[in-house]
Amino acid sequence: PSNENEIAYIVNCIDRTDDASPERLASDAKKFASFAPHFGPYIAWSTLPCHYWPYEPVRPPVELNGKGAADFIVIGTTRDPATPYAWATEVRAKFSSAFLITADGDGHTGHGRGSSCVDSAVDTYLLSGELPKRPLRCAL
Repeated sequence: PSNENEIAYIVNCIDRTDDASPERLASDAKKFASFAPHFGPYIAWSTLPCHYWPYEPVRPPVELNGKGAADFIVIGTTRDPATPYAWATEVRAKFSSAFLITADGDGHTGHGRGSSCVDSAVDTYLLSGELPKRPLRCAL
């Protein structure tokens, strides 16, 4: 059992306010269906819970500068439909302590998907704190 869908709404609805009315989402769903008949409407309607979310963000978003951040790994999947690879490279550019693993493939997320290159680097880091010795580009 997992509560990942519920957690996704908590994170996404608190990250930003949503001004998308149900009427606008209905219009978007029709437009999205013309490009992606099976998943377009689902994607368009997926933010509806945030329209009714009963809480406001506690703090406004802040610009991160990365100064003093501990070492960490960023995995960027080259053809990720949810979080574009460019976002991973932007995080790497802002944080000198970030180590970028490029996962060359499709889908959302890179760890735990069968790439020994990605999994070994991440697992080693999580278990020992040791980063890879060189930049990694791994097949998914």
